[in-house]
Amino acid sequence: MCFFLGCSSAETTTRPSAETPSTIVPENSFSVPGQLTASDMVFSIQLHRSGSRQSAPIIVMDTNQKLHLSFDLLERDSRQLKVTFTHHNPDWSRSGLDQSFYQDGFFNLNLDIGTASRSQRPGFRNYQYEFPNRDLTFLVSGNYMLRVEDVDTGNFLFSMPFFVTENEGSIRSSIDTRITPRTADMRTAHYPRSTFELPDFVDTPQF
Repeated sequence: MCFFLGCSSAETTTRPSAETPSTIVPENSFSVPGQLTASDMVFSIQLHRSGSRQSAPIIVMDTNQKLHLSFDLLERDSRQLKVTFTHHNPDWSRSGLDQSFYQDGFFNLNLDIGTASRSQRPGFRNYQYEFPNRDLTFLVSGNYMLRVEDVDTGNFLFSMPFFVTENEGSIRSSIDTRITPRTADMRTAHYPRSTFELPDFVDTPQF
């Protein structure tokens, strides 16, 4: 179960055509500790649920839901890029879980060579990646960070957060009725109360 504050990193305008990379700052974007864009060659980063460009980057574990990553690299030459994933605590520090505990499949995945723009000025290449897929699945819920690096140079390009949830446990709600003594007429006040009840298989919850 993950708890978070944030929204989609979808942009205010439609995605750029294969002519000009966008430099518009995403609307309703959010940043978390450790989220970085280390290269000034990267533009138009988007991460959202597949089929819903305005959605937040959240998927439910053990379903067919996927996330779609898209970005532009401001050069026409193809590069060998790789994507890796890390699992994080609620404060976005590394969770300490071994990668084989939260991820099944390949630990380092290469991206396709991308699609070169038709424009010469500026020339850029668009990369897209959809996951989970046959090479990668996630084994636990929680906060995740996606990292993209240049294999040839070893340079880090950018990172993006996303969330994997699971519909486990339940919420029990009730209304507490109390007399408010500070008012002259001793009027009644109602306080909503909700308690999240952990599923039976969770023995030692961390958060």
